[in-house]
Amino acid sequence: MSNQYASIKTGKELEAAIKSVRARRRKLETGITADAKGVWNHYKPSNLVSGFVQQYTPLFSWTGIGLAIVRGLKKRIAASAKPQKGKLKIK
Repeated sequence: MSNQYASIKTGKELEAAIKSVRARRRKLETGITADAKGVWNHYKPSNLVSGFVQQYTPLFSWTGIGLAIVRGLKKRIAASAKPQKGKLKIK
């Protein structure tokens, strides 16, 4: 690997080299920061859950699940409305 700064002879050349190094560093910092934010956003719990739901939702029958819930609620409501035999206590 060659030293790209070995040919610097004057102060102006040194200042220009320092400015170019700082500019490259800022550019790299911006890229690394953007990558880190992307990884952070990808692994947020809300994104993980939404990704899971999007991936596995086609496997579920939401109509069937909704109907099962409605039927279960209907049975509970109908069962609580009926008088129960043999449990009536008279004093």
